[in-house]
Amino acid sequence: VNCKKPSDMSFEELEDELIDLWLNTRFNPSYTVGAAADSWQALMDRLLTLGCDEVDEKHHVERNLCQLVDIYYDALDAPKNGGIKIELPKFLKAESYPHYMEKDKSFRSNSILGRIFDAVESYQAENQTGKGIWKIPYFDVEIPRDCLMEWGRHYTEYRKEMRAALQEGPQEVKDSSADDVIKKYKQLLYGAPEFEESPRKLEDIFNEALAIYNTTYDYAMRLNDIEKCRFAWKVAGPALCKYYAMKQEQKSIVCLPSVLKEIFS
Repeated sequence: VNCKKPSDMSFEELEDELIDLWLNTRFNPSYTVGAAADSWQALMDRLLTLGCDEVDEKHHVERNLCQLVDIYYDALDAPKNGGIKIELPKFLKAESYPHYMEKDKSFRSNSILGRIFDAVESYQAENQTGKGIWKIPYFDVEIPRDCLMEWGRHYTEYRKEMRAALQEGPQEVKDSSADDVIKKYKQLLYGAPEFEESPRKLEDIFNEALAIYNTTYDYAMRLNDIEKCRFAWKVAGPALCKYYAMKQEQKSIVCLPSVLKEIFS
């Protein structure tokens, strides 16, 4: 185990350490962190539903919660401590989860967290129903048929890939897999990781961005599900904004998110 502090390392040593840490984290991931966090959440839900007279059970649950916290942080620090493998004991691992965690093995929770989740879900459903989904007129235009057909195929493949990504292991694995799927389709559109780096002609990017927008929105309108519109903005958002600004004969400006937060806070 390398006990040197980062400040005691040379630039080359620090670079090697960071690369090794990244490779181990990327290709030998530990699922203990996510499993401990999920089990803690399920157990906390249990604690929230215990009555005042269930003192012994409360103490038992609290002890297990403390153990899960220790395991979580031990697993989190494991890469810095020589990669020691931290396991989650079977008796601490949750077998089912509150419904608001949206996992395969779930039960309907009556805790305050479960009730809040149900209230929000109900509110969202009420606010989506009947409001409909509409297209921005500048984007609802005639698009080359080959672009529409190509991105129709891509969008079908995307939905399958995203469904598979969101079924992979703990939440951090799901998030990473979902990001990889989005990056794949941004690369397809721009021929580069981002719009600003694209070597492609603007006209070609705009045609495909509009095809993505219309394909996505048509699908969302059929299902009356506004969440399905995300694909268009996550993949083609920068190109669509640029196209809209040009059609409005306005100039787009570069602005850091931190500056926008300062302006609107």
